[in-house]
Amino acid sequence: MFNVIETSDGTLEERKDAEKQTIESIQQAVGTNVNIVKFKRLGKQRSKPRPLTTEFNNLEDRMNVLKTARNLRNLPKEDVGAAVSIQPDLTKNNRK
Repeated sequence: MFNVIETSDGTLEERKDAEKQTIESIQQAVGTNVNIVKFKRLGKQRSKPRPLTTEFNNLEDRMNVLKTARNLRNLPKEDVGAAVSIQPDLTKNNRK
């Protein structure tokens, strides 16, 4: 997930809770509700939000999220997920 709002305030646990709530609100906005096993930010913290990788229970949940990701385009600009884009995480060989 790209452009998911990132806060630098609070403890690590507070930030993780805030990110989990943001992910859940994005899922609700696009019309899917899957269980996320774990998630983490990639790279060093800087001025723009870092990419967020998520891990799902199974492939079916992953595919469901990727299919409904196109619904993000239809959200109003004020919505949490309006600027978010979701792309599959590919291996280096697949990226070429």
